[in-house]
Amino acid sequence: MINTIIVEDNQNHVEKLTRLLKGNFSDINVLAVCTTVRQGIDAIRKYRPQLIFLDVQLEPGSGFEVLEQTRDIYYETIFTTSYNKYAVKAFKFCALDYIIKPFGAEELKSAIDRYKNLNANGTKKNIEVLLHNYQQIDKTLQITGIPVMHGIDFITVSEIVYCKAANNYTEFHLVNNKKIIATKH
Repeated sequence: MINTIIVEDNQNHVEKLTRLLKGNFSDINVLAVCTTVRQGIDAIRKYRPQLIFLDVQLEPGSGFEVLEQTRDIYYETIFTTSYNKYAVKAFKFCALDYIIKPFGAEELKSAIDRYKNLNANGTKKNIEVLLHNYQQIDKTLQITGIPVMHGIDFITVSEIVYCKAANNYTEFHLVNNKKIIATKH
């Protein structure tokens, strides 16, 4: 079951999204529907969802305020909005997907499938890395996963020279002047 929260201030959009989720995705569990920035922040802190559906324009405020105030909690975000002008900013916040209203079941299915694929592949790779590290006698051969825009990059821990925090990102500086930017906090 995928625990989700909807943060949307337009009742018609809430009803449509809820109907699409209930009618097409039996594995989606909507824990809360929030109509304000404050309600969204409180619900994320309370329920710790795996996935949120987030509108950009909220009255008052914006979905980006919700993201800013819940940086310390891990979840994926699918933006559902009428404005495509915020797409770049959304992806800078590491949005999983960005769906323009009005949308239908196909767009929603594509976004949810993307979440499932990301989650399944990440979990499988994480288990493989854990087992690999456990079996290593030479600690310089241990591997870590760094979340990047399109999945997870796995690197040998001994390749890391230093890390540098930069807002929502962490820059991993590696040997040979390589750099990886982690897209999750």
